[in-house]
Amino acid sequence: MLAAHWSELQYELALFATAPRRLVLIASPKVHEQARQEESVVSGFVVVRIIDQEWEIENIVVDANWRRLGIA
Repeated sequence: MLAAHWSELQYELALFATAPRRLVLIASPKVHEQARQEESVVSGFVVVRIIDQEWEIENIVVDANWRRLGIA
């Protein structure tokens, strides 16, 4: 997956900092294999910053194999 070029520190701040508040949503459809085994895969994610009543999308990505399937 290619996302905005954030450093590891920027991702850590997005996930663990308390201000500003952020919401991270991960898309993970089930992939069915033989013998009814299911494996979760990450097909995309979005990072949103929340300040008062405003929400700003900071980063969004969908894996190339999962595009045009309604994930984003």
